[in-house]
Amino acid sequence: PQDGHPLPLPVTLQDSSGFNWDLQRNGRIMDGSRDSYDGAARLQVNGQDFPEVAQGTASADGKEVWLGPVQVAGLSVTRRLRVSSEGAGWARFIDELKNDTPRPVTVNVVITTDMGSDSDTVVSATSSGDNRLDPEDWGFVTDDGNGGANDPVLFHVYGTEGATLPEVSGGNGSDGISYSFPAIALESGQRKLIAYFEGQHAGRDS
Repeated sequence: PQDGHPLPLPVTLQDSSGFNWDLQRNGRIMDGSRDSYDGAARLQVNGQDFPEVAQGTASADGKEVWLGPVQVAGLSVTRRLRVSSEGAGWARFIDELKNDTPRPVTVNVVITTDMGSDSDTVVSATSSGDNRLDPEDWGFVTDDGNGGANDPVLFHVYGTEGATLPEVSGGNGSDGISYSFPAIALESGQRKLIAYFEGQHAGRDS
């Protein structure tokens, strides 16, 4: 951000619902609150992880942090995390890929999240209105089968209706979610953004 200031990492941001987002040096979330995650938002480009950086850049309001740009698989990559300042709590992730080379580049991008609910994970709702994760869904809700009594209820949003959606894996009994974006093509000088949201909530109705 133009009005930003350096911020040592790791750092914990708090959203408008009081949930923590413990941002690590590689842009991942370690735990969240109450074991929401066992590592969220891992970014890989052509199988290469976004590396650890010593510090990020914080926005003036302290609600957003930028990491990078750094070189990953020949691209200039920047990670951004913003948490809500009002209303229901959420965290927005933006991963920016920029091709600074003189030639076109095509890469595969995978974003993975490991949930604290482990093998007890259930899909309690999806954007299509049921509890079955389908290719047409652009978001879903998971919990540990107890509606937030132990680990928080989580929502995962990775698109909007009519948008080009990633290949998504995960669901009932699986503590892992992955968003796969195969064959992202970037011309010389071009940049593309991947945006997605996570949310932690006390219960299914919150």
